Amino acid sequence: MLSKWMAHDLAAKIIAAEAAPSDDQVQRDCARAILELWEHRAVFPHEKRPFERYESILRTLERLDPELTQPFYLPEAIGPTKGEGPWLNAAISFDKTARIMITYVLDQAAAHAEEGVDWDALASAAKIPAAPDLAALRRLLTGPGREALDSDATERKRLKALLSELATFQKISRQIVHALKAELENLDHPSAPDSGIAT
Repeated sequence: MLSKWMAHDLAAKIIAAEAAPSDDQVQRDCARAILELWEHRAVFPHEKRPFERYESILRTLERLDPELTQPFYLPEAIGPTKGEGPWLNAAISFDKTARIMITYVLDQAAAHAEEGVDWDALASAAKIPAAPDLAALRRLLTGPGREALDSDATERKRLKALLSELATFQKISRQIVHALKAELENLDHPSAPDSGIAT
């Protein structure tokens, strides 16, 4: 019942705004009603939410943030045994590096995409509150923390941190290649020493 009333009220405000394009108060009332409805989009019924088809993608984009401390694939920190520690640390490092690489590739794709309407600027101008769906879209279109980058020095620091993570990734990758070759050698010649990863 309430949703029907809201739909009729909004329709009446839209019709009034279209009929009186020079009446600022009518225009503001209509815009306010639309924005108030938009704020409640997360509780819209199934198949009626904006971006619903993309919710799983948006959740994934949120989780890809390399600044998050919780790993993407490993749900929580597990207390490893002495022998597992290096392998679990490698998995956590790979997890973070994978997020960095995916985020970088998405940033580059967004940076080279054909420019369209700057909906982000429009949303900011309309004072639409931050929400997970918009935050993920903004992140995809503008890159992680781009709004916070206020100088070349900040960007230089960010890029150096990314390169450091990738260097760690390369080091662990080489160790894993060595371990795999040792395992293969062990299969070919059973007396070969046990393989492992450096701590």
